[in-house]
Amino acid sequence: MSRSNPFAKKPRRPNLTVLAVGEGETEEAFLKFLKALYNKRDNGISIKVKYAGGGGPECVIDHTIRMNPENYDRTFVLIDKDKPCSQKHIDKATKLNIKIIWADPCVEGFFLKIRGMRINTNVHNSAHYKKIFEDKYLNSNDKLIPEKYDQIFSLALLEKSRKLVDELDQIICLMT
Repeated sequence: MSRSNPFAKKPRRPNLTVLAVGEGETEEAFLKFLKALYNKRDNGISIKVKYAGGGGPECVIDHTIRMNPENYDRTFVLIDKDKPCSQKHIDKATKLNIKIIWADPCVEGFFLKIRGMRINTNVHNSAHYKKIFEDKYLNSNDKLIPEKYDQIFSLALLEKSRKLVDELDQIICLMT
C-alpha cells in the first residue's frame, strides 16, 4: 500500500483567475504596471494580461472571446472609446461576462484624467490627448514599458484618483 509524503508541498492553486485584455500595447503595459503594483505574491489571484493588437472595440472583443474567457473567474477589456462598437458585440461580451472598460476618448486621455486633467471630448479628439500625454509624460516608446509608469503614477495618486475616475476603480477592483 503506497502512502503520500506528508511533508511534500502540495501545488498552489490560485483562488481567483483574471484575464485582462488591452486594445493595444499601451493598454497592456499599463495593465501590467497595475498588476505589479496591486497583485502581491501569495494573494491567491492569478492575472493574465494580454493585448488584442488594436483594430477597434469589436476586434478586441472577438480576440478576448477566442481566449476562452469562461476559463477565468473575471475577464475585462480596456478599450478606447474613439471608435464605435456595435450593440451585437457589446451583447456578446455581456453574455460571456466580459466587462468592458472604456477609455474616453483614448487610453492617453484616461491617463491624463488620472493625473487630474479635465477631458472634454466635445472639444478635442484622441490625437490631441495622445500628443499632450506623449509631450508631457511618456513618449511613444516609453509608454510601452510597464516600469515607466512608476514615474507618473504613484500608489498614492492612483488611490486618490480611483475615487474620481470610475474606470480606474473598476480595473483595480477587478484585479484585487
